[in-house]
Amino acid sequence: MDGLKKYNIERLSYSTLSNFRERQDLWFLQKICGYKFPSNPAMKRGNYVEEGIHAHLSEKGNIDEVCDVTTQLFASHCKQYEYDVEKTQKEIPNIARGIKEGVKKLAPFGKPVSYQKQIDIELLGVTIRGYTDFEFLNEQTGELFFIDLKTSSQLKKKVSFNHNCQTSIYNRATNTPQKVLYVRTSANPDSILLDAENDSKYIEYLERQIKSMNLLLEKFDKEELKQLIVPNVDAFHWDKESVKARKEVWGIWLNRYTLYIVMKLN
Repeated sequence: MDGLKKYNIERLSYSTLSNFRERQDLWFLQKICGYKFPSNPAMKRGNYVEEGIHAHLSEKGNIDEVCDVTTQLFASHCKQYEYDVEKTQKEIPNIARGIKEGVKKLAPFGKPVSYQKQIDIELLGVTIRGYTDFEFLNEQTGELFFIDLKTSSQLKKKVSFNHNCQTSIYNRATNTPQKVLYVRTSANPDSILLDAENDSKYIEYLERQIKSMNLLLEKFDKEELKQLIVPNVDAFHWDKESVKARKEVWGIWLNRYTLYIVMKLN
């Protein structure tokens, strides 16, 4: 993969592939320009809910104490990294809701066999790295299975295509069944545990993204990529730091290179 080598990209993650597909402006700023952006309360909500669930399942401590401690850690983290105060306050009650709902669904499976296990697979000669969430053992059958946790304000009715792509990486690496636990952390918390699909089409879809990324990087240098990619200024993923980076790279005029790119591609 000469394009990836050209930009010293030694391995990829699912989030990088996802950004390349859905948020190419952010992908360019991070992976090509080298900007580092802080997280945000909504993203960290999932991390801390996951940590709280794991703490309770592993130690069987008092659930209310686990929720209190995890919520305090979440609030401290958001304050330390100067996240938006209003967004932080909005997420604080969601930590306990998510933990309790997740524990309710996962407690019947017992203590996790592993947590946040690093996995690597190779697609088209490129290493794809990921980290699983919870691994459990079915004591009746002796079979292992993984559960990936997703928190949101709305409950899914089926595993999304994107999440099937992600779990297909875990399945390829472990040859073990994958499930997805969707937890709604709103004022009316709920959850649903679904089986992820094991279909080669998801791996093929990931390989297509790798080929596309490699081809783009192979054909264009950094300046040309900057001209090729037009930021979506109304997208939800922009925060204070990434907006600053976007302005440093693209400024105000965003579409003046259209003719140049058409000529380049032809």
